[in-house]
Amino acid sequence: MKTELTTIDRGDRFRDSVASILKTKYPDVVTEVRKGSKKVDIVFTRYEFGRRMTFGVECKDYSRPLTKEHLLEIYADYGPLVESKLLDHVIVVASRDIAADPRAYVDSVRWLSFQTDRQLEADLLGLRDYIEILAELFNEAELGSYYVEARLVGQSRSAAHYIEDWLKDSGL
Repeated sequence: MKTELTTIDRGDRFRDSVASILKTKYPDVVTEVRKGSKKVDIVFTRYEFGRRMTFGVECKDYSRPLTKEHLLEIYADYGPLVESKLLDHVIVVASRDIAADPRAYVDSVRWLSFQTDRQLEADLLGLRDYIEILAELFNEAELGSYYVEARLVGQSRSAAHYIEDWLKDSGL
């Protein structure tokens, strides 16, 4: 029997996923850090032009995109932390992208930025361009015409068919 995740469990899982993405580049990522009167989802530092910058990350895994009102609440929570220099920048990471008006608001605040978890992952890992180049080379060289599907010795069907049948039978 599967149990449904509570909204807190779902939020914690999303936060931990975002923290894992950030840890690929920033080794000092910490979750649930008290900064002033606010508990910040994720905090990490990086050096830019000889200056250490502290980043706070607010994670939002809502079923709908964040609105400008959500962002105004985040601004109210984090503004005092930036003013008191406990944080230099705040990144809002959500599971869904935002519309034009919330985006314009985020762009108007110097210390605030927004990304989806997928955008963050693409920015940090930088694999998208590499994969697109490989796909283009694959298509230009017509390498797909040389593909030979794996088969098991003495069997007429492909190995993929046997694996699919095994997965279905085992309930995985």
